Amino acid sequence: MKDHKTILVAWLFFSTVNGIMFPILPIYIYNLSESYIYVGLINALPALMLMFMSFIWGAFSDKIGKRKEIIFFSCFVGSVMYFSFDILNAELLIVMRTIQFVFLAGAYLVPALLTEYFPEEKGKALGNFQSFGALGWVIGGLSAGYLYNSGYIFVISGVLTLIFAFLMTTIEEIPKNVFKEFYFFKFGNFKVLTYLSLTTIVLITSSGIVSGLFSVYMKGFGVSEINIGRVSALTGICVVLTTTLAGIICDNFGSEKIFVLTSFSYIWIWIALGITQNMVIFAIIYAIPAYSFFFTSANSMAADATSIEERGRGIGLLNSSISLGMFAGPLIGGFLAQLFDVPFAFKFAGFLCIFSTVLALYLRSFYER
Repeated sequence: MKDHKTILVAWLFFSTVNGIMFPILPIYIYNLSESYIYVGLINALPALMLMFMSFIWGAFSDKIGKRKEIIFFSCFVGSVMYFSFDILNAELLIVMRTIQFVFLAGAYLVPALLTEYFPEEKGKALGNFQSFGALGWVIGGLSAGYLYNSGYIFVISGVLTLIFAFLMTTIEEIPKNVFKEFYFFKFGNFKVLTYLSLTTIVLITSSGIVSGLFSVYMKGFGVSEINIGRVSALTGICVVLTTTLAGIICDNFGSEKIFVLTSFSYIWIWIALGITQNMVIFAIIYAIPAYSFFFTSANSMAADATSIEERGRGIGLLNSSISLGMFAGPLIGGFLAQLFDVPFAFKFAGFLCIFSTVLALYLRSFYER
């Protein structure tokens, strides 16, 4: 099997775990604590750790000129921690999940590794990468409710993460130059990366508000864990069907244009979720695959703004920005849901995207491919 195909298969396993955890972990922690604040914390604190460690792992991989070794070590340690989750109370589970993301952050070097194989078709490569990730999300979402009811949800997640880690050791990495003079914060097109990061923080904060609350919100309408998992899987199916197309569109029409349109679309998606109380309509709106276009366009822009020797830091900075949004979003959403209600939090997320769209338009005005 060619190395880039091995990476895609490995990512399928890792994404399956994300697909399992995403809809079920908020319900699991809510059942333990009966607190929306804890729901926010179980999403926010790991994202905060991911924010710091994504860039640190990325910079370290640039410094030593190797990525797969870092991915294996970090994810091996992170996978082992899953096996303790069943015996923890709510507070300790939040602590352990946060520590776990010190290590799992290393997995998000994979896009940087993959784009090195396709310097002229980054959008298409990232689209294929996201397709496999979305397929894993579908598998995880469809199985999440059953695994939750079986009691083996954390054991299976640990095993799948181990498989991902060991598969990554089998690839042959593209050789990179290692410079004696290494600047931790000096790399790439600074202005592009700065505004890309700022826009991403705001946009993903809005997404974090919604994603941190959606499963608990649906549960409040009597939707079962199995059907919530199916809704999460539906979003993955929609992403599978659109990510390759998103990559081709980004390559042909410009990632910066798609980035603007994605931010604009989220305004109406989040507000619509805050308005509807019909769970069928809610599920259909939630499944709109705008994230396909965000992920592909944002990562393609970060790759274009850096050289191959700087890409670990460039992709790491983007992932740190995503993580900061995923830290802030669930916290804001949890507090807004506790103080007001969940629909108000969804509408607030929509209004945040007005600001991200303005930033994206400014970024487009000076972006050069």
